[in-house]
Amino acid sequence: MMRNIIFTLIWLFTGASVSAKENLIDVQRAVLQEQLAEGHILNFEYGQKMATLNALELSEQREQKEATLKSGPAGTASVAGTVEVSGVGQADIQLTLFTLDPQGFGFSVLTDATGAFSFPDLAPGDYYMVANNSSDVYINAMWSSAGTEQCYICSPVVNNTITLSDGENRTGVNMALEVGASVSGQVTAGGGFVPDINLSLVTIDYQGFRGFAQTDATGNYSIAGMPAGDYFLIATNPSDIYIDAIWTSTGTEAYLNTPFDPADALTMMVGDVLVDYDF
Repeated sequence: MMRNIIFTLIWLFTGASVSAKENLIDVQRAVLQEQLAEGHILNFEYGQKMATLNALELSEQREQKEATLKSGPAGTASVAGTVEVSGVGQADIQLTLFTLDPQGFGFSVLTDATGAFSFPDLAPGDYYMVANNSSDVYINAMWSSAGTEQCYICSPVVNNTITLSDGENRTGVNMALEVGASVSGQVTAGGGFVPDINLSLVTIDYQGFRGFAQTDATGNYSIAGMPAGDYFLIATNPSDIYIDAIWTSTGTEAYLNTPFDPADALTMMVGDVLVDYDF
């Protein structure tokens, strides 16, 4: 029941305002704390659900920034560089440049056919740059003075800061991306396809979701751009008639509020292409 409340909360997020989303998370945290205090849920379940809410909140913070993609404060500075994959310039990579001020302006460009990009007309100030398009096959990453840094929720520190003076044309802000692992499969029930099922890859330490997908009209799904790691693969949808499920090496099992068996985790290495992970 508590799991269904949380996934209902995720579904409600789609149409809620920013303030409404914050309220939903606060309410759910209070419900979990009350349930734990009254002994209705175990410490394990409480920790798992709180981790889900924390990941949801961080994801929402990132989406709020990405939703403000627009021209930043006008100026005469610029940032330019290239994006490579395996040493070759890569076209159509989406890069987003954020300001470090409280307003957090962000705006995006795509690399050209040679992998080159440029952010023109920038005001002086501090910025950071990420490549975290959830629809591509690359592991999320952030520019750093020490080289490209892979990240999940990309939070900048000193090495990630691009400081521009008035009229400065910064070049050589390059990134090297890596193709992540992917997993795909199909969801069926009673011999028929099941669309609109949410597939999630969850880290085995329960610290949050790292990949998402939804089945199409024929029940197929694909999650790409995953960093190396061990993950549980879960199928859920709070609004359907099906029991939530977890993939295991011996077949689909009900997704219950009990610790998962690490033996059921998917071990993913960079570049792996896992197929036929069906439910």
